[in-house]
Amino acid sequence: MDGPTRVLALARQALLRTQALYDLARTLTQAGSEDDVLHRVVSAPTTLLGVHRAVLITLNPEAELVRHFLVAGPGARYVQRPDWEELQGGLTGWALRERRVAVSPANYLDPRESPAVQARRQQTQCGGIVVLPLLLDGAVYGTLTVIHTPQAGDFSDDEVAWLEALTFQAMAALEGLRHAREQPQMAAPFDGLTGLPTALLADDRLRQAVARSRATHAPFALLLVDIGSLTEVNGRYGRASGDALLTQVAARLQDVVRPPNTVARRSGDGFMVLVEDLPGGSDARGVTALILGVFGAPFEVSGEALRVTASVGVALFPVDGTDPASLQQRAQVTLQQGKALGDPAGDT
Repeated sequence: MDGPTRVLALARQALLRTQALYDLARTLTQAGSEDDVLHRVVSAPTTLLGVHRAVLITLNPEAELVRHFLVAGPGARYVQRPDWEELQGGLTGWALRERRVAVSPANYLDPRESPAVQARRQQTQCGGIVVLPLLLDGAVYGTLTVIHTPQAGDFSDDEVAWLEALTFQAMAALEGLRHAREQPQMAAPFDGLTGLPTALLADDRLRQAVARSRATHAPFALLLVDIGSLTEVNGRYGRASGDALLTQVAARLQDVVRPPNTVARRSGDGFMVLVEDLPGGSDARGVTALILGVFGAPFEVSGEALRVTASVGVALFPVDGTDPASLQQRAQVTLQQGKALGDPAGDT
């Protein structure tokens, strides 16, 4: 192939890869779940870039666990799942610690790898390797590793740039999914996961409660409830288990907070409780104890019985405020005070 022909061929290849990346970005935004995004991403380097093998892992750094382990390419079924220690001794560990892309040529004793990893790499006779860290919302999420055959040689700068663009698109898609779930259908009156009113409907009911109490001079309580363990559950067991926990919490809250009172989901791990028939007049301590009692028994998550903590912030009408904004502000303040002091009931 002469010079001009080669230049044209490379330009065409670059154009096709750019188009493929653009098409993939569109499909990623349409993915309906974390698993869907991850499977599409790990398949892309082998099908679109022509690499020999791709490995995608996601991690729970706090628990030192590998969550997802996905492999694409020939012999994928024979690739063994690594443990945490193995990852730390290789390029994966370096990329995670440095939060930088690791590019390693073929037939190279990379000093970033432990002697054991170097020996294993020589035995497998793989070609060039690229390890890309995956950062989600600024936190370590996992890595994407791509491997050439020895015959394919090393990765070019253009290929590394393409892979980086792929990981950026993947993380953007996952952030979109995460934020969509953490802001539950704010334009809809009811949450699709728990069936509870959303913040939109809850705010309307709070306004109505204020109007009624101004007319009748009857007190009521606004309680904000935050689950303390949802992030850990999501990280260790996956998003589906976190969703299962949320539905269980919602069901228990509805069991103890009966109409005409209101239970609503106000955020990803937050609930709002509006109690208009206060027992004992204007004392909210009994209601707070009732809410915290919901978390007394363990929840079943992924076949395990888990103890889940929660914090509660309380505001009373008219003692803490006579309008929705001041009541919400007071409840939020007591919620944060409780978290800071390690008191789940805040300042009641």
